[in-house]
Amino acid sequence: DPFELRSIAPSAPRAGVDAPAKSNSAWVKDAPATVAVVALRETTDRIERQQLSVLEGLERTVRSNARRWSDLFAETGLNAGRYANSSKQASGQGGPLVPLASNRPSSPFELRLTQVQTALLQAERMRRIVDTLPVNRPLSSEHDITSGYGARHDPFTRGLAMHTGIDFRAPSGTPARATAPGKVVESDWVGGYGNMVEIDHGNGLTTRYAHLSSIEVDVGQAIIKGQIIGRVGSTGRSTGPHLHYETRLDGDPMDPMRFVRAGQKFGAN
Repeated sequence: DPFELRSIAPSAPRAGVDAPAKSNSAWVKDAPATVAVVALRETTDRIERQQLSVLEGLERTVRSNARRWSDLFAETGLNAGRYANSSKQASGQGGPLVPLASNRPSSPFELRLTQVQTALLQAERMRRIVDTLPVNRPLSSEHDITSGYGARHDPFTRGLAMHTGIDFRAPSGTPARATAPGKVVESDWVGGYGNMVEIDHGNGLTTRYAHLSSIEVDVGQAIIKGQIIGRVGSTGRSTGPHLHYETRLDGDPMDPMRFVRAGQKFGAN
């Protein structure tokens, strides 16, 4: 903020300026400079208080977002340690060591700024991890789930069998979309799956989209979230047009609804 330098008579010094008991020419000469120093100190102190207040508000917001991402991750049931190790390996940091001078004490503003920077890095790391999770639906919410994950009566044998994914009822030709970014590792006819696309999302996490009437991606292709990877159909072991959708970790099936519910709960899809 701007401040103004004014001449002050020795008989009426500004508050905060220590004036001598008796006026003299030296004090009259130095008074404007002394007042300027006091005004500058008051201004800088006020600016620092304002900056600290802004940093405190930013830190609260950042930590709140970090807790939100962390809670979403916990809802999926994944092991946080696996992702923590991978994020450290991919952080891409380095450089020569230049120690800070230890004889200069840090100001409250510098200390709070360091805390906010650390919180920002943690929140950004967690956000990047969450962005790789398949927490979206492969079809829009207007398409009902006709069969959930787990034991069920097989539609062909009528005996109990394990259903390794969830089925979405939809007309043939409905676009099936990738639920998270990744790379296509399967794009072909796969036995009972019929036309099937499998996407690798990293850290052992994959998704499968089966019974497609057509496939629109190739093996090795990079995929973004929401990209159309094929069309709903009834190929393979299927009783009618629908999308069979799976989530797998290290090849073992997981309930896809854990991810979908987490995305819905925290507004990530």
